[in-house]
Amino acid sequence: MKYKKVLIFLIVAALGLSFFTACENPIIKKWWVQEEPEPNYIGITKQLPPEYIDIITELPPDVITILKNINVIDIDYITFSGSQWQYNQPGPATTQLTPQEIARNNIVINDVADLCKNHLDYYVLIVGHANPVDPEDFADPMNPTLYALSLNRANEVKSVLYNNTGLSSTAFPESQILTKGQGAKKVLEGPENQVLNRRAEVIVYEIETETP
Repeated sequence: MKYKKVLIFLIVAALGLSFFTACENPIIKKWWVQEEPEPNYIGITKQLPPEYIDIITELPPDVITILKNINVIDIDYITFSGSQWQYNQPGPATTQLTPQEIARNNIVINDVADLCKNHLDYYVLIVGHANPVDPEDFADPMNPTLYALSLNRANEVKSVLYNNTGLSSTAFPESQILTKGQGAKKVLEGPENQVLNRRAEVIVYEIETETP
């Protein structure tokens, strides 16, 4: 009986050690631990990026005078192949979108369109980006070529929203979807982020106003 108790104790101790070892393993899903929410791909957590605050200068003057707050509803992104700006178009083999990336783009586009259809008072900011390739791109991230590519990507996403999703410009005026080109100003470091540097960020937000 004494040896049986010792054996049971050792088994329980071993199980406990395995459990706490698992707690320290970041690969294992720690469902019993309340963790901080992970930021998205560019570290934005439902806050309007500071560099985009200037969108209020493009709002109607009567809105600016009673602006109280900008509430971000959703932030996501669309990716592009190589030096392409057309939606889901193929590019060079090494920078071509994967089927998974194309499927993701379609989900994002439809989700944004649904938000716009169901909330006609929302606004959308689309910011295009480009991946620097040549040395001069790094020296001048807003050179005409990169700027045009990034702006074309933003405008393409806007066009797809109206032409491919059933979003009506009558119900949701085009003036509520703003587009900007950022060239290669917001480059994410590392080869794993190359596809993200060929992105158009889509920020859906609402304007909270004060009664004059």
